[in-house]
Amino acid sequence: MRELLVEILTHEATARRMKELPEEAALPQQVRRDLGQLGTVDEDAADVEKRALFSADELATKAEAAMQRRVEAGISDSIEDLNGGVNGGNAPAFDQALVGKRLEVLWPYTDKDTGKRVLIWASGRIARVADGLSDKRSVRAKVVLPAGMLLWAWDADPEFEEPAGEKWLALLPKKWNKQQLYSWRYDPREFSPAAVPQRDERRRNARAMDCDEI
Repeated sequence: MRELLVEILTHEATARRMKELPEEAALPQQVRRDLGQLGTVDEDAADVEKRALFSADELATKAEAAMQRRVEAGISDSIEDLNGGVNGGNAPAFDQALVGKRLEVLWPYTDKDTGKRVLIWASGRIARVADGLSDKRSVRAKVVLPAGMLLWAWDADPEFEEPAGEKWLALLPKKWNKQQLYSWRYDPREFSPAAVPQRDERRRNARAMDCDEI
């Protein structure tokens, strides 16, 4: 076994040096044993045999179509995919490193045209992270907020007749990058400043989900 492993590693090193390593893994293919042929193969059998082998391009096309179906069903979206690679898929810590970061929160909203309660991804910037010693909800409040609460500030949105504001939120790590009420994730501008235009068109065209349970 050791000799075989050494042989494999040697072959891999040689292929890498010669720039002959494949860029992607070979797809598993199910190949039938050749037991010979009795009679004549009909057209249906030939068609099945032809489609039994597929290429990486075909698999990528199928995967893209499956992902699009998930997006249309409200199960996933492209921003969720961006956040999937953050911190090994785990929520970032509620510490000072979040200050200044722009987060999206899956927020309850009343559609001004239908009056129906829906969920939309709303964007805001973290203005402060509670230290557990001095932060309160207001000047008159007597209770000190627990450490890790986030002061989330959003911009004015004239189209929705909403002024700028801010709110203390107790976000949960288990709702990081989910599709549930009060889920949260990084705004795409945290990955690339050019990810969305200055006017956040995704807010206007947000995919809204029914939330009758709110």
